[in-house]
Amino acid sequence: MDGARSVSNKYGSMDKFNIDSGGLKVSWAAIVAVLVVVVVGAGLFAMNIRQQATLVGDSSIDSMDEIHIMANGDVMLGNGEVVTDANITSDGKIVLSNGEVVAPVMDMRSAAAKSGQATDNHDHGMHSHEESAASDALYGPGMSPLHMVGFNADLAALGATLLEDFSTMNLVEDIVRNADDLPAPIDRNIPRTVKVTLEAKEVVAEIDDGIFYNYWTFNGQVPGPILRVREGDTVEVTLKNDSKSTHGHSIDFHAVTGPMGGGVISQTLPGESSTIRFKALKAGFYVYHCMGDANGNTAVHIANHMFGGVIVEPKGGLTPVDKEFVVFQGELYTTGEIADLGFQMFDPVSMMNETPDYYTINGKPRGLTGEHSLKVRVGETIRIFFGNMGNAKTSSFHVIGEIMDNVYREGDLISPPARNLQTTVVPVGGAMVAEITFEVPGTYVMVDHSLARLDRGAWGVIEVGGADNDEILFKVD
Repeated sequence: MDGARSVSNKYGSMDKFNIDSGGLKVSWAAIVAVLVVVVVGAGLFAMNIRQQATLVGDSSIDSMDEIHIMANGDVMLGNGEVVTDANITSDGKIVLSNGEVVAPVMDMRSAAAKSGQATDNHDHGMHSHEESAASDALYGPGMSPLHMVGFNADLAALGATLLEDFSTMNLVEDIVRNADDLPAPIDRNIPRTVKVTLEAKEVVAEIDDGIFYNYWTFNGQVPGPILRVREGDTVEVTLKNDSKSTHGHSIDFHAVTGPMGGGVISQTLPGESSTIRFKALKAGFYVYHCMGDANGNTAVHIANHMFGGVIVEPKGGLTPVDKEFVVFQGELYTTGEIADLGFQMFDPVSMMNETPDYYTINGKPRGLTGEHSLKVRVGETIRIFFGNMGNAKTSSFHVIGEIMDNVYREGDLISPPARNLQTTVVPVGGAMVAEITFEVPGTYVMVDHSLARLDRGAWGVIEVGGADNDEILFKVD
């Protein structure tokens, strides 16, 4: 499991997936240019380009430099001729009257084509608030501008000339929240009011080297901030929605007792904020996630990684351990095939079919490896707060080479824990807490033991330092 891994299968080469990957291989300037095209293409989608039109004239072009895609969907050739009824196919190609196929331009309707849907009348409730207010441009699940349109390098250069500035996009160099980034255990025995501020931020970050995605997040990383309170505390949460957001956002706290977990009363439009207050009535480790905008589409917001966790400690507190970590598994659904480079759009059809392209650990495939690996010493006892926020797949959490001493199933911190477990099942939208003591140094791999998911990213690393212990494990011959 150490070092670079190269795997080829029907989904393509996975040469980019290696433990020690680091650094951005694509300049942010290039990505900004690419993202410009996303907005350009979204305009084309909103204008309902006809899929089965007839070409006018007998023109041909030699390169992408000789065409311009106009705002109304017409194509202007290099000689100035406007093709008003261009045949733009469902996979984003332009076909000339002589049968010549122009290099792929966009696959903005690939998701709709896969499901047999037409590209008009996508009135499923997901929309850009600015475009909706101006023109009632509606999008189906996940079909906001940044999620509906693809690009190639030639069109990226063209798009850069059409829109002057896209530099205000939230660009994040590392989407992964470190596993040790969580609040310390509570050391008080009286309830109090705990105030927390969360910010909904739609950002662009790498899935892997050279593969980019428009994540929706709380506070710009995955998972969102971990909240830690005591049973009986009053929790006051202010949700701010970044002014650059294209959607309304909200929070459904699984720790809340009340309708929709606070998801309705926390609905917040871009540029605005909302504050809710709830009582932490029951101890446990709970997840929270965006419940969607006013039109719903909760699954889309979760698929784009808007989730985090809440630790509600029992009144007597938790048993002391040496270190604590938080680990979240998620699922990404992209229109491109696995390991395709460039900007990858959200694919609503894959989500509805429950076929993830990537499994993420704290936001990225194998996100907790390399510099993000969990660091432990022999003899230390650790506590892992684990949440499963994929939309579809149950996780079978397992640490190769270890037996979990205590497992608090489904986040239950009140009942006696299960003992000496090899693997524990964590349902979608659920959680668990595991305590492990390490006796032998080395590299341990956390996996979803549905091991076919390894090559899609469902694993992380625990590095254990210290002296060898030949009484427990050694090679005889």
